[in-house]
Amino acid sequence: MNRPLIVIFTAIVLDAMGIGLVFPILPSLLQDVTHAENVAPYVGAVAALYAAMQFVFAPVLGALSDRLGRRPVLLISIGGAVVSYAFLAFAPNLWMLLIGRAVAGLTGANISVATAYITDISSEDKRARRFGLFNAMFGAGFIIGPVLGGALGDYWLLLPFIAAAALNACNFLLALLILRESRTPSGEKIDLAALNPLRPLRWVLSMKDLLPFILIFFVFSATGEAYGTCWALWGRDALHWNGLWIGLSLSAFGVCQTLAQAFLPGPAVKRLGELAAVLTGLAGACIALIVMAFATRSWMVLAIMPVFRPRRHRRSGSPVAGYPAGGREPAGSVSGRARLRREPRLDRRPARVLKLLFRRQGSMARRNLAFGRRPLCHWRRLGAGPAA
Repeated sequence: MNRPLIVIFTAIVLDAMGIGLVFPILPSLLQDVTHAENVAPYVGAVAALYAAMQFVFAPVLGALSDRLGRRPVLLISIGGAVVSYAFLAFAPNLWMLLIGRAVAGLTGANISVATAYITDISSEDKRARRFGLFNAMFGAGFIIGPVLGGALGDYWLLLPFIAAAALNACNFLLALLILRESRTPSGEKIDLAALNPLRPLRWVLSMKDLLPFILIFFVFSATGEAYGTCWALWGRDALHWNGLWIGLSLSAFGVCQTLAQAFLPGPAVKRLGELAAVLTGLAGACIALIVMAFATRSWMVLAIMPVFRPRRHRRSGSPVAGYPAGGREPAGSVSGRARLRREPRLDRRPARVLKLLFRRQGSMARRNLAFGRRPLCHWRRLGAGPAA
């Protein structure tokens, strides 16, 4: 493996760790800075702020990397991660904690730039393998993050953030020394319309036949975020878990999710068909949630966890070579609308549309449809997409 890839994969692991690192200790941290008995509203606000920053700044970082180059944007985002964790580690009050989490969300939006970098430096025959490693690194980071946060947080509440800041600082120095530029900066003026994170949604929502699938996708994502956000509160109040147990349970959840998505969708679809497989997965998730709602022992949660998550048919993919991270098509390419006219019935193929909607890169791409980057690449490869 070449050295730039080591930097990129390390950044991906640390980004994924940052998602799960804070969850086991977030209720205790918020109680410490707010002195409030009920911190549930603050937990929701912190989680929503992180997601909103990623939603808004993913296309911005992608467009900047097209204009300025991948290397400076990656360096700024990795350096920003160091600053964000320093804020979180030493925040004396709520507003500084929110600033730290906002900066963490902004820097965590660099995944679109990282995927573009991998595409830039990978030949056609190596691209699939490297994006497989990308997915593996993201999954590993999400599994490691909660355990690290819970274990270190039980020792000292601020220690997980200090550790994360130190790791990101090391990766920043590594990137500064060995990361080379992968793309000649375009120097073109940034199209402000391309920075609108709602732009891909506006295009998709214009296809009325897609609306039921978009609603399903939205419900899947929203419910996944809901129990992920309140997991630590529920584990602490209902099962009296400490930070380590919360972290271990979240990591076990990630392992079950990874294994289920790796081995179940193919056989399930082959045996049951796509619709029956989706409905079976939904039924499993509903049963698991009901059991967890009334669970009084930790073993009940761990026993039902394997049937909790495998309700989405996902496939990994990689961005199409030649498309910039900012989401604009290369000069001289056939416009998306022209290609769409060649495939007039694409929006009338429910099974194919369902596959496209649920095809996502990485195990924690909760907001990809909103980002528009990776799902749009798959649409474009199949001959459809919004006009540049």
